[in-house]
Amino acid sequence: MAASSVVHSGNDGVFQIGGNALQKIISFEITEEAGATSRVDGMTETWENTVLHKKRWSGTLTARLLQSDSAGPATLAVGDEISISANPDGDTEDFIELSGTARVDSISNPVDQESDNQMTIQFTGLGALTRGTVSA
Repeated sequence: MAASSVVHSGNDGVFQIGGNALQKIISFEITEEAGATSRVDGMTETWENTVLHKKRWSGTLTARLLQSDSAGPATLAVGDEISISANPDGDTEDFIELSGTARVDSISNPVDQESDNQMTIQFTGLGALTRGTVSA
């Protein structure tokens, strides 16, 4: 018997700022990293070892500019601290949820005559990124 699987498409994603689900999200990405330093114990060592340091996380959100979204990206400013919740597969119970507090580092507003106006927001985590699941 073949194993069953569930496939989630990118358009199922949900991104919230301050508990408000944003409208017209095009994409978002959250990156977690750990700093590392190379360490060699002695002259006879043939393999390098690494020591992990502090972790960090950051992300990017791209959305269509929607002025009527009173809690959306259009209300943000560089330097704002935001509480985020990101659900890559949607906000269905038991699906992945990434959450934390971040600082808005940059906002860009590209304008193109052939498409809807967009906003891209880059942010950096302040403290830990929590990985959990959506609760009922």
